[in-house]
Amino acid sequence: MSKIFFLIVLSFISHLSFSQLADNNSSKEDTSDILNAYDKVFTKAEKMPKFIGGINALEDTLTKRLVKYNEDLKKGKVSYELRITNTGMVSDMTAFNESGNLSFANQLAEVLKNTSHMWEPAMQNGRLVDALKKIRIIFDKEKLHVKELN
Repeated sequence: MSKIFFLIVLSFISHLSFSQLADNNSSKEDTSDILNAYDKVFTKAEKMPKFIGGINALEDTLTKRLVKYNEDLKKGKVSYELRITNTGMVSDMTAFNESGNLSFANQLAEVLKNTSHMWEPAMQNGRLVDALKKIRIIFDKEKLHVKELN
């Protein structure tokens, strides 16, 4: 009788060991999926990237860094989609020239590229992540205005 009891207890213990092993493997896969999510570029994050100092600081920086202001330009509007990395760098950019002057839009894009490390990166679940930041820049002879689109 004690031998049968011993075999039952032994099989029960081995069953628990294997079931725990399976659970550990599945949690490792779940963790791996979560970590891989941070390799992606977020279009929406808990905290989106922002220019250090805010929109007014971005407007001032862009205005000061423009090499020349096209005298023929009366007004214009350009939207940009910037990829801000988890270190605050501008790594990619897409411009949508809605109106105005193409050479000015290109010059403005060069100035935006040089604002790397002037951005606070996006944050998702307490981790710094890459994210897309959309802005519209409206300009006229007197002032340059920046509007956040996301």
